[in-house]
Amino acid sequence: MKKIILMISFTLTLFLLSCTQDSFDSSVEKSTVENKDSNQYSKDGSNDEVLKANLKIFYDQNKDYAEKIGQILDQNPNFKGGNYFYAEINQAQNDEDIIQTFSKYGVVSNAQELLRLIKEKDGLSEDFSNSNPYLYQLDEATREQYINEIVQNDVNNESIVAKPTCYQQYQMDRTRCYRNYAVASVVAVASAPFTAGIVTAIVGGGAVAVYAFCLGDANEDYENCLK
Repeated sequence: MKKIILMISFTLTLFLLSCTQDSFDSSVEKSTVENKDSNQYSKDGSNDEVLKANLKIFYDQNKDYAEKIGQILDQNPNFKGGNYFYAEINQAQNDEDIIQTFSKYGVVSNAQELLRLIKEKDGLSEDFSNSNPYLYQLDEATREQYINEIVQNDVNNESIVAKPTCYQQYQMDRTRCYRNYAVASVVAVASAPFTAGIVTAIVGGGAVAVYAFCLGDANEDYENCLK
């Protein structure tokens, strides 16, 4: 499980760091999000225990968003996020371009709502980044250790079914997708200070495509199990 998490996290981190604001004209529309959960983190985030608590809050929030985004993807089973999708979404200049790219590749229902959730999640990421500057004073190994501790505790708290039914296995597979998506999001923010904007919305769109593959595999395995 750890290897899978780290691979997904590493991929998304590289994707995030490869996209910079310098790639876009200064007049490009910025993603603006009204963050309803602002100031939720402890202001005394300058020690390890408080930082861990804040990381746990942020991780749980990302799992919640994974579930919400997953519900939209369930409504769009024909969404295909391959190389052509990545190439086109990387050329997006504004929100409308992102929505049109999603629609073109199969998000025919609630594409606008999907982007809203991505941008909302970006707002949470920016709030977490701004509220926890101490995180970026730690070396990479320590950041990874703290994140892995949170994820491992989450895994340990999950119910273990010796011989799961098809549906139970399906639910376990989806939970794994939620977790991996959340971990990738947390690692991306932990890698460098985060500022929400059109670039992060594009990165979020690319991450959703990877996430959709995971959910699609869970659905396919469930259908095969029922046969």
